[in-house]
Amino acid sequence: MSSGHLSKAQVFSLCALVCLASSSIDITIPAVPGIASQFGVGQGQGQLLIATYLIGFAIAQIPVGLMSDRYGRMPVLYAGLGFYLVSSWMASQADSFETLLWARFAQGLAGTTGAVIARAIVRDCSDGIELAKLTAMLVTSLAIATLGAPLVGSMILEYATWPSIFLANIVFAALLVVCFSLLFKETSSVGARQKNREQHIIQQLSQSAAIFINTRQSLWAATLVGCAFLGYMAIVGGLASVVVDVYGMSSTIVGWSFAAAAFFYIVSSTFNRLTVSRHGPWRLLQWGMFFIMLGTPLLAWSLLLEKPSFGLIWLALVPFLTGLGLVLANGTAIALQPLGHMAGFAAAMLGTAQIACGALGSFLAAQLYTGTAQAMLGMVALASVILLVIYWLGKASLENKQA
Repeated sequence: MSSGHLSKAQVFSLCALVCLASSSIDITIPAVPGIASQFGVGQGQGQLLIATYLIGFAIAQIPVGLMSDRYGRMPVLYAGLGFYLVSSWMASQADSFETLLWARFAQGLAGTTGAVIARAIVRDCSDGIELAKLTAMLVTSLAIATLGAPLVGSMILEYATWPSIFLANIVFAALLVVCFSLLFKETSSVGARQKNREQHIIQQLSQSAAIFINTRQSLWAATLVGCAFLGYMAIVGGLASVVVDVYGMSSTIVGWSFAAAAFFYIVSSTFNRLTVSRHGPWRLLQWGMFFIMLGTPLLAWSLLLEKPSFGLIWLALVPFLTGLGLVLANGTAIALQPLGHMAGFAAAMLGTAQIACGALGSFLAAQLYTGTAQAMLGMVALASVILLVIYWLGKASLENKQA
């Protein structure tokens, strides 16, 4: 199925689908203090509402990818959205904190279908430049959802109680079911599905993993995506503490700081979508790495100062955030390009790399925090150096192989 078969409505639906997990996480953030207070748990325990979702989200990546390659995108999508509806209802009706945590874990398992299936369908329906354009749109949509979902959650809490946030999840998922049932038919290859079903699922898993690992282009690009996300989640995990504790600014500035971070991410991914037809994903990936290289000396300079100015911190972070949108969009397209016959598993491996590296970046930024900005800046600097090394070594290896 070619990209020409994707209408604007279908593209919009895919962008909404890929935001299912992000919106499920970020829309809950404003409700965490109230939920913790109602159930009599500490604010630290309240953060488990996010952590349990992410655990479920991580666990389900590869099973969802395998099942979608084996039985098709649509059956797995509808099963996942159905489970998401049930788990969201459970969350809205929870009468204890433990029940709510189990519901969030189930939500995370179900929410995986959004990220994996959206990427897989995009690969089923496009390749080359069109694939790069569509992945850039998915990346832009994720950034917008990350920025907008907490605002939506805050608006809901202005007029209703926290269970209404999970009712909003139900409405969103129900709309996705309607859109996909009206707009989409199965996009994966009949032959590929039949071939996968002829194997035991363990054999399918081992074969798919071997193909992915031995496809240098995909493994290299997925590693770049994971490392970029490590740096981004270090910013997400550490920025609030830096703004409030280190520089004594109000919590309002935290919101504006996150908005600024998302802004540069959105601008670069939008630029990618508009220019990829002319320059191609490989050239734009190179530009993304150039921005990251540009920011690395500024990050090092900030690390050498005992307390760098807030302005200098942002001057050091902006190149990384600008490069981020280019690396995520083009890295995803380059990773998926050779693996159209197993796009579900390839999309799942990309998601696994992102969530694992992102969790590591956030965890290390929190664990190394000592009341300064150095932990956050150090993790972003480390991610930048690793990215640059992997990019140049991998690119040289791929060029030698092609030669």
